[in-house]
Amino acid sequence: MNFGKYKYDYNYLLMSTPLLVVSLFVPSVFVAFLVCIFCGFEKKNKND
Repeated sequence: MNFGKYKYDYNYLLMSTPLLVVSLFVPSVFVAFLVCIFCGFEKKNKND
């Protein structure tokens, strides 16, 4: 998935799904979920 200058890696989305479920019970885990989602964004190189 592309967002302008950024490319999204779906592996991070899959890894972060369990964190989202846990965050329903433990709100502090939601921060880890956001970090995991954010790590999925990578700047595209100009030669892509």
